[in-house]
Amino acid sequence: MQNDGDGIMAACPQCKEFVRALIAADQPSLLVVSNVFTLGRSTEGTDLSAQDLVTAAQAETATYGMPGRVVYLAPPPQGVNLGACYSQVSSPAACAAAVDDTWIAMWEATAAAAAASGDHAIDALPFSCWEGICPAFAGTLPTKYDQTHLTVPYAEHIAPYLTWALQSQGLIANG
Repeated sequence: MQNDGDGIMAACPQCKEFVRALIAADQPSLLVVSNVFTLGRSTEGTDLSAQDLVTAAQAETATYGMPGRVVYLAPPPQGVNLGACYSQVSSPAACAAAVDDTWIAMWEATAAAAAASGDHAIDALPFSCWEGICPAFAGTLPTKYDQTHLTVPYAEHIAPYLTWALQSQGLIANG
């Protein structure tokens, strides 16, 4: 996938090999994979669809030798810049964001691919949105520190839900 950062594209093969070596050395019982749901362009400049990106992710995880033990954890949908929407004169509701079409397409492709391959998928909407709207706060906790990445306090807050989600799919033991 095309990236404008200096050296990122050149480092990709080396990084993937490093991850494969770590997984082979650790022999985990379960591998959780997560990435932002956004479309992009190939290194040749061609637009990539949700299906293209999911297929590429599955091709990479297939090299890890862990069939049936890969969990694709959907990211929360893209949020908004808190610095631009929240102030002393606005409400936290001003920072709510709708689930976008790209997220929906990526999730549908991910869930279908995981089911077809015998792997697993966990939907982010139950812990990040309600009826298609994703608040920037859970009570007093900001959910993200930018438009994409969860805050540590919110990640800790949702950990019991993620544990339950893994248990409900029989991927980790209860208790």
